[in-house]
Amino acid sequence: MQDIRDLLEGLRRTPKILSEFVRTIPEEKLDLRRGGGFWTVAEHISHLAQVQPMLLDRFERFMNEDHPEFVPYIPGETKEEPDTPHRMSMASALDQFAGYRDNQLLLLESANDITWKKTRHTRNMRHTPSTY
Repeated sequence: MQDIRDLLEGLRRTPKILSEFVRTIPEEKLDLRRGGGFWTVAEHISHLAQVQPMLLDRFERFMNEDHPEFVPYIPGETKEEPDTPHRMSMASALDQFAGYRDNQLLLLESANDITWKKTRHTRNMRHTPSTY
């Protein structure tokens, strides 16, 4: 049970830690690309914000389905998806991340012992936007 409390506390603290981290980075460094195939800091933060709806959906499915099955999500793997995330303003990205994290915590805090002991199944197939 302590592991669950520690996990929830870590999830609760993450938005503040992330916001404080981003504030330490000079604005001109947020879009600095270290080389081909590397994401910028701004793209990483945008990605974290953009995947939160998918994670909330997965948490909901995990709690509500007997044997939830998930397709692994790999950014940029399909032709329809760009190799880099859409760059959001840092304020919007951090707000979105924090808002979805709050919703995830509300959901996870309502989980009972049976839910916490469930396991998931992962399909070994490529991600398509409609299957996450």
